[in-house]
Amino acid sequence: TIPSNDPDENPVTISLSGTGGPATPPTFVDVRQGGSANLATVSTATAVTGATGHLYLAAISAKTHRQVTSVTGLGLTWTRLAAQCAGRNQTGLELWWAQGTATTGTVTATLASAPANALIAVARYSGVSTTNPVAPLVAGNSNGVNGACANGVDSAAYSFNVTTNQANALVFGVVAMRTQTNTPGAGYTERAEMTQSTGANMVSIAFADRAVPTPTSLPLNGTLSGAVDWAAIGVQLHP
Repeated sequence: TIPSNDPDENPVTISLSGTGGPATPPTFVDVRQGGSANLATVSTATAVTGATGHLYLAAISAKTHRQVTSVTGLGLTWTRLAAQCAGRNQTGLELWWAQGTATTGTVTATLASAPANALIAVARYSGVSTTNPVAPLVAGNSNGVNGACANGVDSAAYSFNVTTNQANALVFGVVAMRTQTNTPGAGYTERAEMTQSTGANMVSIAFADRAVPTPTSLPLNGTLSGAVDWAAIGVQLHP
């Protein structure tokens, strides 16, 4: 509706129409990492680029497992998405997220106490919804979904069924596997694999993601290079 100085056509009304296209899945941009030894904090070794509206996912793992008490950085408010110990509590994994008007800088996680080694990795995604960007799907270990922190049996594979509820969503998976390497399951692209230290006190994290064109049930899965005490978390990123 457009105001006009024409006395018999004020205002002018024009009909508009169009056809919407489908949203595209969120896009992986980059990852930054950092490690520490015998400290109750761990920070990215290099600055994480601040970009307004991008989604930041911070994964933290330690040997031996420690709870994360807070994550800070980029001028953002960080929220815990999920936390999962390994089946023998030799390691564990937490995933935190933040979004908003971000400044460039490091990201720091504070742990309840100092482990032998700790590792943080921050992934950045564009094209993520700003109103409902991310939702937990699963967390588990060798004892199963939300598995207990004791009496687990080391294994060389993980697989959990997850269900997406939005077209063109992205399933994001992260696994902590100590001394082993990760090969993601079919359909997933591994985005990064990181380690801190060597030997029995080594800690590691791997990221993978998979675009899902239509809502469906699928596995969050992968194989490890050897049997180990591991933990995994999967979430859904919304376009």
